[in-house]
Amino acid sequence: MITNRKRIRTITMYAFLISMLAVMGFVPFLGFVSLNTVSVTIMHIPVLIGAYILKGKSGLILGFTFGTISFLVALSAVAPGPTDLLFINPLISILPRLAFGATITMVFSWLNDLDLRSQWQSPLLGLSVFFLTVFHTFFVLFMIYLFQVTYVQDTFGNFFTFLGVILAVNGFIEATLAAMIVPSAVFILSKLPFIQTFHKE
Repeated sequence: MITNRKRIRTITMYAFLISMLAVMGFVPFLGFVSLNTVSVTIMHIPVLIGAYILKGKSGLILGFTFGTISFLVALSAVAPGPTDLLFINPLISILPRLAFGATITMVFSWLNDLDLRSQWQSPLLGLSVFFLTVFHTFFVLFMIYLFQVTYVQDTFGNFFTFLGVILAVNGFIEATLAAMIVPSAVFILSKLPFIQTFHKE
């Protein structure tokens, strides 16, 4: 049963995480770091941390928020870069992040159901986060291929060269950062009394 106190705490956490995603998205070089023609994002990290702590459908909510902010950032860019123009399409900016959130929800639910010894929790979480991030990158690229392959080839050249660069740069860097940060952040946050109360009621 969800008490009013727990509901207020959950809403507070959502407000904090959504505000963080908004700041990271709209402040230049904070959530999206441009590297020449590609852009590395770290916005998936708060999504992963929040989904693990809040459980339930939080992955969907935070994934949708991530995608919506990405769409709005691309739409409102004063001088959009080549990759910004790709994300004006909500099927590229929002749908993959929604699928990312749904997959997070399923994977973290599975992890929580496992009766793991404490020494295995962080490594398995890190491995899961790594592959979840790679899945996110693949899904974004798949949607780009479906809807913007001509634009990519006109702007960047061969699509599969573009695919290789994104996987090598975005995929590896984003997945490695997430695998390093998320387990440590979850471990530290789980020690806070405010966070511990989420699953006591």
